[in-house]
Amino acid sequence: MNDSWLNSFRQLWKNKTYIAFVGTGRVGTNFFASFFDSVLDECISVHEPRPDAFDLAMSYIRNKPDVSEAAQEYIRIRSELFSRMTQENKQYFFESNNNLSLLLPVIELLFPNYKIVHVTRHPEDYICSVLGNVQARGYSLYSDDDPRLRPSAKDFPDDPFYNQWEGFSQEQKIAWFWGKYNDEINKQMKGKPQYIQLEFADLFKDESYTTMREMLEFLQIETLLHLDNNALRQHFSIPRNISIKKIESFATWPASRQEKCRLIFNYFQHKRELNKASG
Repeated sequence: MNDSWLNSFRQLWKNKTYIAFVGTGRVGTNFFASFFDSVLDECISVHEPRPDAFDLAMSYIRNKPDVSEAAQEYIRIRSELFSRMTQENKQYFFESNNNLSLLLPVIELLFPNYKIVHVTRHPEDYICSVLGNVQARGYSLYSDDDPRLRPSAKDFPDDPFYNQWEGFSQEQKIAWFWGKYNDEINKQMKGKPQYIQLEFADLFKDESYTTMREMLEFLQIETLLHLDNNALRQHFSIPRNISIKKIESFATWPASRQEKCRLIFNYFQHKRELNKASG
């Protein structure tokens, strides 16, 4: 295989840094894209730019193309933004996009300098946030009128929920999505110095911004290291992408409905603990 295209691309990026914010969605990705765009002149910062890489991610897990094929397609769909990086002499590229969660091998192949920020959210809060997040066409994730063919346990032959998927409710599918995406990210990135995992609630819970500072230290961008709390407070006070529907808290759901989701949550949380112990 001729890798000259890859060597040429990596050469273009040898003095630039690619930063991806990944997770399950509903973890502040819209906020982060806006934040970095506002505070850092030497960057391009985008939230789920079009094409949003959903189709690429689904093709990658379903059709199993070679990672280099997927990488070339990612370059194609980001060609306009990557051209801007060169034309405007930008040093940092931020993409906040949960679709990248399944494309981390592509990022590792393409970019000599990359960082992955993985933001997680407590599953019970996450599932309510997703159900309350009504899209422009009036659908929510895994609803009957969701126009996209979302990932499923059927896409992963070794998934323990493979044979149960067809009988899952919307809530169970969302619970699986939470677990699977976080699991795939951990599996790909665990132990690598280019990776950090943070908890959504910790980022926004106090005015000392301890966790936010931890993230900025990880990125090691001089301008961001000098931001004071007033600057951070100004951005944190602006709400973005708020759920439209009011969903009752998970704790108020009927016990049987909670238990079906908890079985899935517990499987993935137990798996994560085992991975930590083995790491």
